[in-house]
Amino acid sequence: MDDAQMGDFIDLSSAITGFSRVELLGTGVAGQYWQAMVNQEPELTASLFDVWQIIKDDQPLDEALQTHIFSDDKASLRDLARNLITAWYTGQWQSDATTTISSATFRQGLVWKAANAHPMGAQQQGFGTWSLPPDYLRKNLA
Repeated sequence: MDDAQMGDFIDLSSAITGFSRVELLGTGVAGQYWQAMVNQEPELTASLFDVWQIIKDDQPLDEALQTHIFSDDKASLRDLARNLITAWYTGQWQSDATTTISSATFRQGLVWKAANAHPMGAQQQGFGTWSLPPDYLRKNLA
């Protein structure tokens, strides 16, 4: 994959996950998600990015995504995009069977950031942190 393809992949991923380019690139696993998608659905991936090239500058982008990717009459593109969202959030690819892409994708899943949590058994927070309120509560209590 060249830099332009990675840029488009990150831009599309940002648009459908709600996380910024920086946050997605910061996971360090974007290439693994790209590879999983291409390996599972090569032709459909090409179609998805053909559509993305057409709509990426449309405003409002949410409406363009809904019309051209997430609508019921675009079921195969919709399902691929949903699978990409699932991959970013959980580190898993869903096809005939759900598989974890890698241990890194599990640890870097967006679900942990969205839930203000950490992946169990992978990134411990340190001794005694269970006794402290979460950051968002500490900020509101101060």
